[in-house]
Amino acid sequence: MFLVNVALFGLIVIFTMLLAKGEKRVELLGWICVAFAVSVFVAPLSIMKLVIQTKSVEFMPLPLSLFLTFTAISWFSYGFAKKDKYVMLPNVLGILFGFAQIILYMIYKGEKKIIQEAKLADHIVSVIIPSESEGEVVGKVKPEKNNHGGEGNKGRNGTQEEVEMSLSVV
Repeated sequence: MFLVNVALFGLIVIFTMLLAKGEKRVELLGWICVAFAVSVFVAPLSIMKLVIQTKSVEFMPLPLSLFLTFTAISWFSYGFAKKDKYVMLPNVLGILFGFAQIILYMIYKGEKKIIQEAKLADHIVSVIIPSESEGEVVGKVKPEKNNHGGEGNKGRNGTQEEVEMSLSVV
């Protein structure tokens, strides 16, 4: 990652030196910086979408949203004081997205947390296997081929006993 950053910085320096002279070089570099700053503020949009879909703020911590907003306000104020549009413009977006995140947090903060588990493959079933010495142990089992040549969770009569007999511990 360090090499990517060094290489990217080197490319920016080379292109700005070759493509622009004087005041145009500062303007080109300013717009490059605006693009990178906007990308920082746009990155949380996918998390905001996840919050809306799951109705849970589990993946969007409030301190991160607050400090993103405070930082954007600070940099906007600095850019305003210096009359630097390259500092002000991206931070307007940062302020708007920061407030949007805080509003989303307030809307969904009381909702239940969503715990995402990796889905087991269709042929693997979680089963509680009783053990005499240690109580109950959770094991993963895989359905075996039944006597009829097919995989399935139902025995001939569809009874629970036949289902349990057709499973073997993986």
